[in-house]
Amino acid sequence: MREQTQKKLTILVQANKINFADLAFLNKLDKDLAKFDGGSKEEMLLIHVAMSLFRKRNNQEIDKIPDELWKQIISKPVYQQAKEYWQTNEKNSPILLGKNESQYIIMHLVNVMTKEVNDHEKNRCRRPNGKRGN
Repeated sequence: MREQTQKKLTILVQANKINFADLAFLNKLDKDLAKFDGGSKEEMLLIHVAMSLFRKRNNQEIDKIPDELWKQIISKPVYQQAKEYWQTNEKNSPILLGKNESQYIIMHLVNVMTKEVNDHEKNRCRRPNGKRGN
């Protein structure tokens, strides 16, 4: 986890927005997701999950993702992988989140996981001498 992200999560704990169980869950997600991009794109996801936990504890709801945006998300190559990842890991969440929160989290996961696909494609298209081409 980037130092800046850790500081932000610590502030959320100090402000009683999240608790230590939440922080442990977020750290687990971060450690697991670092395999996709080395930890550089998870901050938005982690902060969203943190605030999702806060909202759920306070009986607050987030608006539904607009249908057009959701159609774009589910058309991404990594959507199914992101969805399955969240369905597996949501079970470890200190609080079960609703459908709307889960959709936003899946959207962030698609973003994190897309980098791995893009990097794989770039490497696949490189010649042995390191230059791009087919």
